[in-house]
Amino acid sequence: MAGYPSVNWWPHNLRPYESALSFVARFCALNGVPARAGTAFLGVEPRHPRFVSDDDVARVSSLLGEDPARLTDVLQHALDFRQCGTYAPPPAYSQGPSVRYCAACAQQGYHSYLHEVPWLTKCPVHLTALTTVPANRSGNIGERRLGAFKRLMQGHCAAWPHFAPDGFPTREPGALLTLAAWVRDACDASKRMQAGELWRSEAGTHRGAVTMAQALGQLHTLAPLPTELEPLLADRGDAWVVHQARFPRAVSRELARLGERGLRFDALFAFYKDSGDTSEGSPAWYCQSVQQQIRQRHGTCACRWERVNAGFGAFCWIQTQPDELGQEPLQCPFEVAVQDLELDWGSQGRALPSRLAQQEMYRFLKESHAMRDAGVLSYKEGAQVSPDGYLYLMQRVWPCCEWNRDSPLLDLFRTAARWEIDSEHRAITRWLDDIEAGSHPSHRQDPLYCVRLRSDEQGASLLHWRSADHQSRG
Repeated sequence: MAGYPSVNWWPHNLRPYESALSFVARFCALNGVPARAGTAFLGVEPRHPRFVSDDDVARVSSLLGEDPARLTDVLQHALDFRQCGTYAPPPAYSQGPSVRYCAACAQQGYHSYLHEVPWLTKCPVHLTALTTVPANRSGNIGERRLGAFKRLMQGHCAAWPHFAPDGFPTREPGALLTLAAWVRDACDASKRMQAGELWRSEAGTHRGAVTMAQALGQLHTLAPLPTELEPLLADRGDAWVVHQARFPRAVSRELARLGERGLRFDALFAFYKDSGDTSEGSPAWYCQSVQQQIRQRHGTCACRWERVNAGFGAFCWIQTQPDELGQEPLQCPFEVAVQDLELDWGSQGRALPSRLAQQEMYRFLKESHAMRDAGVLSYKEGAQVSPDGYLYLMQRVWPCCEWNRDSPLLDLFRTAARWEIDSEHRAITRWLDDIEAGSHPSHRQDPLYCVRLRSDEQGASLLHWRSADHQSRG
């Protein structure tokens, strides 16, 4: 189309919250060009998810004379949670060529990108359920989606690709304005919560992902969801609560001092967890307490599932019968849960295979040099130390190190570790509950970022997110 003298488009032809799919499809129909030519001319791929750059917006605006602000809304999804950072819902990943739409909107020749975001299950204009249709014709995903969308719109609206002159959806916004205001509030609240954030926890052995239920539940806590929006959103699952623990200013000063030496909190905390601290209140001590709770719940094993080695580091679950169990130790779900806690929080080197334990020992030994030079650890009595003040390699190095008891970071470390173990315990409890209810013991997906460290003018503080229905667990 580069050789065309002009294109059939006019300013303000785009509607608020219109999808890029609708934009490209209408452009192709208005100019009588095939999908591939129109897509190439505009440089906009009608597949999800994809957000174009500011330069692309300026280029398309120059080509069509369209309002840059409206193009930004359409091509970059102005009503979106991306500004929520790590509190944002998981991004939409297309499960194949398909189109999700609202039938009432389609009768107006309208389609919004909000129809295809995974965190909405109903149209925010008509408050009706959304429908998904497959795009089964030939071509790439974008061409197939454009073809399916064109057929869909022609079947619902005789005026398409034009709009009926009724101002829709501006005159009938439904819950759009309320939704836009709540998304802005949620993004602002998320930014405030992440201001000064120094660290956030990952998952342990079973690293999961931020699920839709976790993200929406936490956003609802940060910015309460208006009642009229509740039917629109995807299942929010459990309610979430957040607890905060503040620490003396000495903690912030010590973190700053160590930061100047290149020791960030994640490295300091990881080293502390790996050290041989088994005293009361330590991660290893608290881990043993949680393991005992799991063993007490287990009692005499009558589990129907056993985990077996499938080779190459993989495992699978097989069903068993109580009369089939022999004298060999059974890798039942409860025993696996206890072992996972040992890998994440128990005595280093004891739960790992020998080769991995040796690799971890080398890493720990190297890091211990930097920690000792920073003055945050000492060696226990009996540790074999070289003339230059560092540990000899030919010994079990983990029990040799002790974090200084007068360190202002000790309480911070122990609180963060206890809260992380609490999070893992709740994930294990839910996993075991599901198995006992008849579910297959598939790979556990623990939530992420449940413990966060931040610093502000008042000092350092820890945040602990937990689902409300598990407040009493752990």
